[in-house]
Amino acid sequence: MERTKPITDLVNQQYPSGITLLSEGKTSGVLFFLCKGEVEVKKAGIPICKVSKPGAVFGEISVLLDKPHTATVTTTKPSSFVVAHNAQLFFRNNPDAGYYIAQLLAARLLDLNESFIGLQADVMKKSSAQLSSKKLLNALKSAHTCPATIPAKPTKKGKRSSS
Repeated sequence: MERTKPITDLVNQQYPSGITLLSEGKTSGVLFFLCKGEVEVKKAGIPICKVSKPGAVFGEISVLLDKPHTATVTTTKPSSFVVAHNAQLFFRNNPDAGYYIAQLLAARLLDLNESFIGLQADVMKKSSAQLSSKKLLNALKSAHTCPATIPAKPTKKGKRSSS
C-alpha cells in the first residue's frame, strides 16, 4: 500500500527500565511500537519472552478486540517507542497501520501453528509418561509467540525469506 499522507496520531516516548507499559487484565487503548530497548512479556506473572526487535508492537490485541490486555509488558532496559495513545483513532486515520498489524498477527499465527505441530509430533512420539511436565511446559512456553515485526516477504515457493 502506498502512503498518500503522513502517519498521524503518534508520539515518540522514552521509558526507563522497570516501567510497566501494559497490564494484563486492564485496558488502555494504547499501542506501543518498539524503536529501541527491551521489554519482558508476562502472562499470569510467568515470563513468556523478552523482545528487543525494533518494530515489535504491543497492545494490538486489546485494541482490535476491545478486550483487556492479555499480558503484562514491562521495560527491562531504557526503551524508546512510537506510541498511539488513542489507537482506535490511529487506525481510522492510518489504514495502512491495520495492514501492518494484520501482517504481524498472521506471522504470529503461522509461528504458533508450526510450534503446535512440532509439539504434537513430539507428544505422538513419546508416551505421556515419558514426557515430563517441565518439558511440556517449556514446549508450550516456546510455542507462545511474542510480538513480531513485519514478516519476511514470501518467496515464490511460499516460504518466508529474510530480505
